[in-house]
Amino acid sequence: MTARESDISGLSMKGAGAGIPPAATERIDAPCTLDRPVKLRVTCMHLRHKLMYVDERHAQRGMVDVNSDTRVYWCAKTQESLGPDRRHVAPDVCSNGRACYCHGG
Repeated sequence: MTARESDISGLSMKGAGAGIPPAATERIDAPCTLDRPVKLRVTCMHLRHKLMYVDERHAQRGMVDVNSDTRVYWCAKTQESLGPDRRHVAPDVCSNGRACYCHGG
C-alpha cells in the first residue's frame, strides 16, 4: 500500500460525506463549557455578536455579555457595525435614549 492509499483508506466513497474522514462527520452534542462566566447586561434587541450563535449562554436577544473588550458587534436592522442612525453599535452606546433603541417591550 502506498502512502497515499494509506492516507485515504478510512474514507467513505459513497453517499453523503463521501471522501470525508469519519471523525470529521461525527456530531458533537456536548454543551459549550467555557471556563469564563457570562455576565449579561440589558441592551438593544437589535445588537448582535458572533458568540450569540455559538454559545447558548449568549443566545438572549436584548442581553449582551459585557466581559469582552474585543468582541465585534453589528446591528440586526442594518446588518452593519453602524445602526440606523449611522452611529457605531456596542453595548455601551446601544441603550435607552438612542432613537433606534428597541427595548423589546
